[in-house]
Amino acid sequence: PRDRLPAAVVHCFTGERAALFSYLDLDLHIGITGWICDERRGTHLHAL
Repeated sequence: PRDRLPAAVVHCFTGERAALFSYLDLDLHIGITGWICDERRGTHLHAL
């Protein structure tokens, strides 16, 4: 359960929107991967 989770960071997130909001609902912090700066990868992260 959420009240038993320690403060945490999801490191190098590369997932989809649903996963992002599931993590945020748990009050977790999100670290966005460097892929967001790579024109060949990570373009799906721009919309998040």
